[in-house]
Amino acid sequence: NEENVTICDKGLTAKDVNLFRYAVSNNYWYQLFLDDLPVWGFVGEFDTNTGDAFLYTHRDFVISYNHDKIIQVRLESGNPVKLYWETRDIPIRFSFSVRWEATDDPFDSRFDKLLDTEFFEHKIHWFSIFNSFIMVMLLAGFVSVILLRMLKKDYARYDKEEALGDLDHDLGDEYGWKQVHGDVFRAPRSLLLFSALIGTGYSSANTYQTYGGRNWIKNIIVTATLWPGTLSVVTTMINFVAVYYSSSRAIPFTAMLAMFATWLFLAFPLTFIGAILCRNWASQPNFPCRVNPIPRPIPEKIW
Repeated sequence: NEENVTICDKGLTAKDVNLFRYAVSNNYWYQLFLDDLPVWGFVGEFDTNTGDAFLYTHRDFVISYNHDKIIQVRLESGNPVKLYWETRDIPIRFSFSVRWEATDDPFDSRFDKLLDTEFFEHKIHWFSIFNSFIMVMLLAGFVSVILLRMLKKDYARYDKEEALGDLDHDLGDEYGWKQVHGDVFRAPRSLLLFSALIGTGYSSANTYQTYGGRNWIKNIIVTATLWPGTLSVVTTMINFVAVYYSSSRAIPFTAMLAMFATWLFLAFPLTFIGAILCRNWASQPNFPCRVNPIPRPIPEKIW
């Protein structure tokens, strides 16, 4: 238990006073978390009759506990100080008190008081489910009919070509969607980047090997550093901004070191092991059709 403990003594400048008056008159409030339990409080109170703004300078925390578990937290604000329209500094003393109270409420139900049971009650809307199901079935039927109508002629033509000899079949003209069958499995231009975006470890190495990649070391390094590196750069930039503004969301330097150690001693070795396993035990690529050595030109169309 603590009683009237001083947090700090601060002199509010005219700019600070105007800022607090604006916050109080617009009903600004804040949220704190104690053991994952949220508590709310207003910055101050505003008298609509006189136009006076008062700043709460004292916080009283009442914490209910059951053995070694926190069950409930209540916050009461008090000791309002009037904010005058003055240019001189106003001395303010911020303080708090803590009072612990024992309770028999179980720990598992401590969030029940924060949830509106009627609001969070899940009612099954059977009509909406049935309507959505019918809509999906109709759309699937429409798409199937359209595809069958478009591909019916191609199917009939390909069935006739099955009876031709191998030479006649190779020399025969291709129609419709089958024209691109020799280009589907061609290696992408940026194979290394494509493989790194596919996944980590075994998946990336398997894609890289399937399309004829040879630089294994480079593939491992790019795969292991692309996503973690991008995330680290973005997180570091945001964290610098958070540190500059003294935000409570700023990530401590020790936590960043722990994340780096996790990548260095866990993620990178697993990526390396996955690539080695793929190189030694993965099967050779077996495409269902030949890959044309020359890319098929894309015909120009009106935009």
